[in-house]
Amino acid sequence: MANKTKKSKKQAKGQKKTLGRQAQLTLQKLDAGAIAFRNLLLDPCGAPFVQPTYSGCGTGAYRRDRIILASEGASVEGCYVFQPGTNSLWFGTKVAGTAGQAFAFSSAGPIVDAFGPTSEIRCLAACLKVRYTGAESARAGVIGLHTLPKAFLEPTVNATALSCLNLCPHISRFGEKDHEALFVPSDQDEMFYQPTTLGVPAFTDRHSTIVVVYRGIPASSLEMEFTMVTEGEAGLNALVSTIPPASGNTTNQLLRSMGNVASWAFKNAVVPTIKASYNAAMQSVQVGVQRAGNIAPLMIGL
Repeated sequence: MANKTKKSKKQAKGQKKTLGRQAQLTLQKLDAGAIAFRNLLLDPCGAPFVQPTYSGCGTGAYRRDRIILASEGASVEGCYVFQPGTNSLWFGTKVAGTAGQAFAFSSAGPIVDAFGPTSEIRCLAACLKVRYTGAESARAGVIGLHTLPKAFLEPTVNATALSCLNLCPHISRFGEKDHEALFVPSDQDEMFYQPTTLGVPAFTDRHSTIVVVYRGIPASSLEMEFTMVTEGEAGLNALVSTIPPASGNTTNQLLRSMGNVASWAFKNAVVPTIKASYNAAMQSVQVGVQRAGNIAPLMIGL
């Protein structure tokens, strides 16, 4: 029996080594252009602008926009659905007296300004960060994060905070660090769109979506920071075939090299919370550390 256990441990160790080698080999197959775009996907806030691995080529009119929003009203639970590729944000919130009821989703309009009336744009990288802004002694509640290469839900669905949390693969107590979810581009996100189509309801299409769901928090005690890197193109015909691609790798090859989305698309999150605990108030107190108040909505164009 002891020999059998020892053998199984060796086999497991060998499998781990094999998986590690496979990941390295996959990464080695990426060219310089794909690696540069990979860096931008992993760090939308600070990585240099680069051409994507998307099909079709633009002329490299790059831009990074950031907006910071305080949580809506005196909400204690809510769901924010951000679609960078359509520049749209939808949200539903509930105050203490209506907590647990179904959301009525509203549009927050375009997150960033368009390039101009004759331009087309597409999203290259984006992230959504959430931070707690109340007193440490009052910290409570849970947060769910999701990022997926398609729509999250229908705008008319009978969704509550609990049902939305059940759809999130990453669930945590509110931590003292930012919770962050990164953009995972889909085939639809590779296309350019005119500004007239931006900011419209987009729950039903195949654009990548970033979602944050919170429940059981102190009223008006969080803020969200949206960052989006876009590539713009003047004129109606955005694909310029005379410009050589920046990479010989496809976006799918690049994403496969990065491994499971759950291993890289969620950052700075605290220990996961079991779903059965949603109905209980959760609290973590840090003595001597306090941050209070909300930052007013702020637009920053970089």
